[in-house]
Amino acid sequence: MKILEREPVPVIPMALTNLWGSFFSRIEQGKAMVRPFRRGIFNRVGLQVGPLLPAHEVQPDVLQARVAGLLARA
Repeated sequence: MKILEREPVPVIPMALTNLWGSFFSRIEQGKAMVRPFRRGIFNRVGLQVGPLLPAHEVQPDVLQARVAGLLARA
């Protein structure tokens, strides 16, 4: 969090959804992405975006809670 100590900026919490089982999470037979389209070609990784968090509220535990909330909504 050193960068925020130098120059406080607002942060937008974001969470990736549907990542497990996608093209990017395949590791089989010791190799990545052996069968990348097992779930189908149109299954997409999603992005959940939360409301802006003012600079004075940015703390690791607060960000973790916000991202966990975004994942729970997905």
